[in-house]
Amino acid sequence: MMDFRSWESDYARRRALGYFLAQVVAARDSERSQSLGPKRADDLYRARVRTLHALVDYADLIESLGWPVPRGVSRDIMLYRSLCGPTVGCLYKTWRVEVRVQSGSGSPR
Repeated sequence: MMDFRSWESDYARRRALGYFLAQVVAARDSERSQSLGPKRADDLYRARVRTLHALVDYADLIESLGWPVPRGVSRDIMLYRSLCGPTVGCLYKTWRVEVRVQSGSGSPR
């Protein structure tokens, strides 16, 4: 998760929206290609986790601008949290959940 509130200006955040939306699109494309190719559950799971991370980063950036997060993005975050399981669903402090830190690493998982 990135801390967008520490960025210097709203202008920098607004300019970054396109990049983070592109990350969401790329993660979804990667997930689609994983689901069409050879079926390995762990590869598909990792692709879904990447999509969840991209969606949450994008939503956090939108929130940091004081804008409402689109309902579709919020729904997708809830969907991917349910698909990825409870340990991944509690990644971020934002979106009304606690941060889970792997013991000894000091960073969100």
